[in-house]
Amino acid sequence: MSRLKLTAMAALLAIPLAACNEGTPPPPEGTIDGQVSIEGQGLAGVSVSLSDGTTQTTGTDGRFAFTGVEGGTYTVSISGFAADATFASTSQTATIASQGQTVTVNFTGTYVRTASILGSVTVEGDGQSGIAVRLSGVSDASTTTDASGRYAFTGLRAGAYEVAISGFDADAVGFSSTSKGATVGVGESQVLSFDGTYLRTAGIVGRVSVEGDGLAGVTVSLSGSESRTATTDQAGQYAFNELRAGTYQVGISGFDADDYEFSSTSQSVTVTLGQTANVPFDGTLLRTAGISGRVSVEGMALADVTVMLTGAATDTATTNADGQYAFTGLAAGAYMVAISGYDMDAYAFAAAAMSVTLADDESNITNFMGTHTRSANVWGYLYLDANEDDEYAGSDREDLLALAGVKVTLNGPGVGDVDSTTTDARGMYKFDSLATGSYRVALSAPTDTMFTNMGIAFGGLQSGVVVNVTPGSANAVHLPFDITRQTIKVHAMMGDGKGKTGKAVKDVEITLYPTYQHATAGTNALGTAKTDSTGVATFTFLRAADVGPAGTKDYLVFAGAGELPHKDLSVSGNRIQEVSYAPRDREKTAANPVTLLNREVRFQFAV
Repeated sequence: MSRLKLTAMAALLAIPLAACNEGTPPPPEGTIDGQVSIEGQGLAGVSVSLSDGTTQTTGTDGRFAFTGVEGGTYTVSISGFAADATFASTSQTATIASQGQTVTVNFTGTYVRTASILGSVTVEGDGQSGIAVRLSGVSDASTTTDASGRYAFTGLRAGAYEVAISGFDADAVGFSSTSKGATVGVGESQVLSFDGTYLRTAGIVGRVSVEGDGLAGVTVSLSGSESRTATTDQAGQYAFNELRAGTYQVGISGFDADDYEFSSTSQSVTVTLGQTANVPFDGTLLRTAGISGRVSVEGMALADVTVMLTGAATDTATTNADGQYAFTGLAAGAYMVAISGYDMDAYAFAAAAMSVTLADDESNITNFMGTHTRSANVWGYLYLDANEDDEYAGSDREDLLALAGVKVTLNGPGVGDVDSTTTDARGMYKFDSLATGSYRVALSAPTDTMFTNMGIAFGGLQSGVVVNVTPGSANAVHLPFDITRQTIKVHAMMGDGKGKTGKAVKDVEITLYPTYQHATAGTNALGTAKTDSTGVATFTFLRAADVGPAGTKDYLVFAGAGELPHKDLSVSGNRIQEVSYAPRDREKTAANPVTLLNREVRFQFAV
């Protein structure tokens, strides 16, 4: 059959088919959308599919949308979400029944939280309470160890976590690691424990002697932070090494109490890491009757105190370096023992005289134990050391630094005696009720970045200043800070070319130089700035960069005008001007502004 005949037949067949299609409406189209979320948070990357095979992946907010969906009923299913997530249903039905209809299908789920991480923090097997434990990973949490050193994180999602500990005394204990990692599955528990060791670099040594001669074979017992026992050698020496920091009681026993007597057979001592304390015991021989003792102030021996004996016999003694005195070979009877010759302004005794009644062969110990009067103080201010000589010149020449919260430490008068305080809103600190002695005043953190950010630096000795305190004295120790950062402000204003100024001008470029030579050459600039809406250009620079022609700080800079905001403006005065600032001025405004002149005036006339 020819091509022409086939074409004609197709045309005839198409006529009735076209007539039929004109009476049948097209199927409706609509949209199926929704969100996949877990515990209120949209879940990205979840696969969403329709029962017709169409598939999408949820966006960052967990949302999906199928558009142009033909009418009918579909099953919407999700997959590809986390293994520890659970949904009430992972498939739902949606029906498109009308043109433009939108059917929303949401899937909401929760995480399965049945995993846990637990453990303990110990030091040589002893549980450490109050240690901060931080959990990070799939979720973050924190807790502290209980009285037994245990901790627990429960109700966790499956995943990888890290546990870190902090808040322990790093000067006293050490851990091989302060953080550990673990991966837990659904319903799984992992144990992560930390066991440290005590740092042992302290020591206690001493000598047991009787009137200067070493006493061998004496048992020396140590109790407190640790318990040990030693025996004195032929020279009466003993030693306890590799101790933890802490407070100990050192006691002696095993000597012949009928032959020797000690003013004290037990002494308390506190040692820090790296410190070795000397705790000696010096006794006396018993000779029939006698009176001996020790004069001390809060445990500190008081030497060169006069001890007078009156009554059945009269005698005078002076305490030695250990504060000890002795009257031997005395007869039975009534005596009065009195002390004098000590600094009564510095020390106070409840009784400076005591009565003693001796029997035959009796040895009496009469100790005088006093206290410090603590009537002195050390105080001072933080100040800006404009003269940079570490000597406060008074408020008329140097400014106080009103900075609160700066920690100041006071060491002394004894070894290991440390106190601290912080400055008040005026920048003042004070240590009251101080005993007589030598102290060292220092900043706790002299290189704190807070000072750098403020444009200042501590100018004193980082090791501190030594001050000798006498009874009732008030000792001023002011702490100097150097100004390291300078602020200069320069104005730009309209002028009439005759010295009068008008409005402030914005966007005038001004450059600051350390010398006039640099200003004229345009080199070695300290900074460039444009004036703001008030016509002010502000510069902040390190004072160390402001070096004059002689190679030293001369507290002198030069401001030069540069690019102007409009071509019709020109500089009429102070294109390069000198700006001086005093050593105590942290901020200075140039005395004269850069003045500008409008060189051209334009008029428009309407006709």
